[in-house]
Amino acid sequence: MLINCIKELQKRSLQLQEYNVHQKHFKAALTQIDINIMHKSILFVVIIVLSAIFTNAQSGKKTDAIRILTSVQCGQCKTSIETAMVYEKGVIKSILNYISLFE
Repeated sequence: MLINCIKELQKRSLQLQEYNVHQKHFKAALTQIDINIMHKSILFVVIIVLSAIFTNAQSGKKTDAIRILTSVQCGQCKTSIETAMVYEKGVIKSILNYISLFE
């Protein structure tokens, strides 16, 4: 009977040692997974921040619309002013709405 108890204890001891080894490997694998997730998260954040910076840098060129009161009286005046304004520095497009001035 005593021999059976000793054999059972040895068997349980081996099982416990195997369990501890498996537990260590499992913890190591979880740690490695956590590190990989952390690296991917950091990389994702860096990509988002850099894309936001570059997007903001590209949108630095802004356009504004301005209104200028003129004394235009006909369609020919309209064409002359629109043509001349395009050649001014910083002007992209010129639209003169002389019809609304007389209404």
